[in-house]
Amino acid sequence: MFAPRAHRPRPLRFLVQATTFTVSLFVLAPLLVCAGLLPGRRFVAPLLRAWGRSMLAACGVRLVLEPGVAEEFAVPRRRVMTINHTSTLDIFVATAFWPVGATVVIKREFLFLPVLGQLAWAIDAVAIDRKNRSTAVAALAGAAERIRAENRTIIVAPEGTRSRTGELQPFKLGAFHLAAEADAPILPVVMHGNRELWPMGQTTCAPGTVTVRVLEEEAPPHAGDDLHARAEDLRAKYKKALDAMALEIPVTE
Repeated sequence: MFAPRAHRPRPLRFLVQATTFTVSLFVLAPLLVCAGLLPGRRFVAPLLRAWGRSMLAACGVRLVLEPGVAEEFAVPRRRVMTINHTSTLDIFVATAFWPVGATVVIKREFLFLPVLGQLAWAIDAVAIDRKNRSTAVAALAGAAERIRAENRTIIVAPEGTRSRTGELQPFKLGAFHLAAEADAPILPVVMHGNRELWPMGQTTCAPGTVTVRVLEEEAPPHAGDDLHARAEDLRAKYKKALDAMALEIPVTE
């Protein structure tokens, strides 16, 4: 079966997107490092948003924030924000609406990559070593303390890693443990269109529309809660929202 027309490799598109990403990343890195040195890191969110939106523009992607999304992320607030993770496009979309006072949980390996490691430091990312449970638990405990003490938003992809099929994977429990320890609500954010425009295995992003929807906030987990059941329930809410958005909202013209 042939790939959809919009997803067929196009050398010029690849060149434009790759060049824009590389150049913008080397411009962004020193700016973010400088912003990270300032009290409160108050310029980090505007810089990330500008970068994310410039990358979406280079990809020919129109970002639609549903009502309430922009207002939700305009002020710092204590919460764990979850996002679905099915595409290379996710990083550009997430940074394009980056909440004020937010940081993100990343794999520890990112810290040792050129440029990306500096960016991780600048946004005060929470680095998790998935191969070492004790250090991962300690990192999440530190993140929970930052949520409480600094009124932070911590962004987590509960699937853990990018889906190879584009379908939602089982949700891991890290976000729920983090929310429980920080006594912070969980805010589910759904990104629709990412996997259709830039599926796993494709070298370029097709033009189209990505829509971001915020679901109803969930109360912090408490002692005695069945976290596995809560993870399954949250995943079901994501699937229901994505299925509904697929029927309601066109991704490509």
